[in-house]
Amino acid sequence: MNPKVESDRRHLITPGDGSEPGIRALYFLILATAVLFPACSQPAPVETGEDGRLPIFHRTGTPIYFTDLSRAQPESALTRREKRFAWRLIDYETEAFKGSLVFAGEEAEAPDLTLGLDTAGVHDVYVGMFNTAWRPYQNMSVRAKLSGDAGFSTLFLPAPEGLASGVPEDDTVRGPRIQEVYFKTADLTGQDLIIRQPCQRVVPPDQEYGNFCEKVWVAYVKLVPLNPEEVEILKQDRARTDTRRLFGYNDSWAVAWGRAEPPSAEFVRSHLEPYRNTDFRRIYWDGISGEVCNYFTRIGKMWTREHYPLEDFVRKGDRLLIQSWTEYVEKGIDPLRVAADAAHEMGLEFHVNYRLGWGPFYWPPPWEGFNRGGFADRHPEWRTVRRDGTPGTAMSFAFPEVRDYMLSFVKEMAAYPIDGIAILYNRQPPYIEYEAPLVEGFQTEFGKDPRELDKQDPEWRDWLAYRSRATTRFMRDLRRTLEETAREQGRDEPFEITAWVFGSLEENLEFGLDPQLWVRERLVDTLIPYSSAKHLFSWQPSWEDPRDVSAWVSLTRGTGTKLALNVMPRNLPVAEYRRKANALYGAGVEYLAFWDTVIQGSASSLALRRLGHAEEIAAWLKAGQPAEELPFSRLRKLGDWDLSFFPE
Repeated sequence: MNPKVESDRRHLITPGDGSEPGIRALYFLILATAVLFPACSQPAPVETGEDGRLPIFHRTGTPIYFTDLSRAQPESALTRREKRFAWRLIDYETEAFKGSLVFAGEEAEAPDLTLGLDTAGVHDVYVGMFNTAWRPYQNMSVRAKLSGDAGFSTLFLPAPEGLASGVPEDDTVRGPRIQEVYFKTADLTGQDLIIRQPCQRVVPPDQEYGNFCEKVWVAYVKLVPLNPEEVEILKQDRARTDTRRLFGYNDSWAVAWGRAEPPSAEFVRSHLEPYRNTDFRRIYWDGISGEVCNYFTRIGKMWTREHYPLEDFVRKGDRLLIQSWTEYVEKGIDPLRVAADAAHEMGLEFHVNYRLGWGPFYWPPPWEGFNRGGFADRHPEWRTVRRDGTPGTAMSFAFPEVRDYMLSFVKEMAAYPIDGIAILYNRQPPYIEYEAPLVEGFQTEFGKDPRELDKQDPEWRDWLAYRSRATTRFMRDLRRTLEETAREQGRDEPFEITAWVFGSLEENLEFGLDPQLWVRERLVDTLIPYSSAKHLFSWQPSWEDPRDVSAWVSLTRGTGTKLALNVMPRNLPVAEYRRKANALYGAGVEYLAFWDTVIQGSASSLALRRLGHAEEIAAWLKAGQPAEELPFSRLRKLGDWDLSFFPE
């Protein structure tokens, strides 16, 4: 049979009687692979299939294809010729259907396109994306949102793995292909789909060229309707709380650094929108780095021209950061408030981070310009001191003035609608070394000069424990400050305190931190060890040794302190995420954290969204870790080019 073609070139693909093998194969491929990329929804615990994948995602509804994107609006944004600020229309053919795709080049700066879906009810939404017809294939991203969404999400199509330069080994057989990328499952009643070309706006508005955009090919949109039973299972699954065991981290720089979009409240919300209907429970959002605030402060500095009137910047992104933040202030858009409201609207906890190091108080070369007039510049006497007496690069917890200064920012951030404060001890120690108050106090109490001790001396551990008293004093003051602030605000729930720390108890003590004491004194509500790798090394696999895990599980078990192990390195393959999550859940770890969460823009994003579904992961492992492949349509013709013979 032939696919049904309506006036808007919407295609209904059904298996037919086998007279069209290409169509039939595509249909069964869709059914077989729909289970692989569910992204935002899984049912409440149900019996799984023998292959370990939930049968609910073998949707029973007939897929609907929107293949003619010439019907998108505005009409003025579409062209058949080379034209900037527009999308090129190019006709194409696959084995199963024909259509008109849209393309935008690196300097197009194409406007948003809106595709009317004219559809009611809950559907899975996919976008057919194309890595480009000419080798080598490339990574590709497109921004997408439904008209009712609070912000855009990024859909990512990675370059195929295989031979060099992103050419898959089966390319000679399969040829170029349009791959379907899952967007979301949503009620589409009255909604349109909007797509946006990702662009980095780096030049002034009156300059003709200079902004950089990603090349984008979008061929079609696919909708898969859910039947009433599937909708009910979806609702039950989204109501579950036992699967919401993931914590995401965002350093909040992306709302300004690199200037992916002009400053707006919608752009801030777009960094939260991908977490909707996922297994993430809370977001850790950087509120401050040292004294530089990612919110409207009355105490510290902001990334504005007022505070950083530099002529030359180390990186283009630094200049764009200053430009964007200046615009946020001029427009009266406070990113922290927007982000907090967006998180709460979708049911996420929102915790604000205090980032202590790598630049916040004292930047390394060649960023010395950021230090001028800052807290460290004004008070070098409160910096850390190395063993040889030379000044360190952090502000020391040994000085009450430093602790009080930090707590003043904590009180300022606590005025926002937040759920807790996190102290990022993983960025960038040391914060305690050989400052005079510590050296003199230790000499008085123990009769030894710590600068003369060797690590093998019996007094060495006494020195480490003594030195950690300063950070413990800060943690006590932090708890007291937040309790007082909660009473003043009349809060029903207290502010939670989180500490991101080193991967072992010994290494924490080495750098002046005592999580064991913090747990005993209930100074922390959540502990997040950053990595089991020494010295916070981010690129080494973490938590491979069960002993590293059991030490933290034993420390927190039965104490009321939540434990979330941070999964490193960033952006693992899908299979590795699932294997690691399964192992950690089995070892008694209840929560997982993800530094620089790849919730979008990664080949692993879909799996990461559902990594709290422990029973689903276990079923997948039991089935032998079945391979996963994105659905695709073989491209046979592009314009008047016959792609059955594919040149280099």
